Amino acid sequence: MPLPFDIGKRYTFNTLAPAILGTNLENAKLVSIMDYENIVKQENFIKNTYANILPILPNGTPTDPRSSIYYIFETLSGDRKVLSQYWVDEGTIEEIELINFKITVTDSSLGKMTTIRNLLNSAGITNFNIEQI
Repeated sequence: MPLPFDIGKRYTFNTLAPAILGTNLENAKLVSIMDYENIVKQENFIKNTYANILPILPNGTPTDPRSSIYYIFETLSGDRKVLSQYWVDEGTIEEIELINFKITVTDSSLGKMTTIRNLLNSAGITNFNIEQI
């Protein structure tokens, strides 16, 4: 059964094979959904990756990679991540709704502006603009 993902939306979720896939995917944009025949044309490593991850997955997970739907995500750093529907912890899927917001800091110094820029970067927030007014 397909996961509740929609192309163009952003999601955060855990994986079921953290040792191989990493613990979670954060704020990743779904760019494509494919079946096995189409994903192997682009990503020939899928068959081997599926076999390597299978022993880590819960009992009852289909052993044939052809039975899966594959999701291609783009991370905030621009990397592509291909995941089988069976590699995602469905109970942790969270859709990320992006918003824009404005913060105004008054009566501050140039040094504080640099500190704020560094704090935003260290928090993983890289899409921002700071202007001196």
